[in-house]
Amino acid sequence: MQMKNLFLVIYAANNFLGKVI
Repeated sequence: MQMKNLFLVIYAANNFLGKVI
């Protein structure tokens, strides 16, 4: 569960950075 949660957090951060840059 924690591993999946961490993956979602990284994915969300990556998506956010992708939109910003």
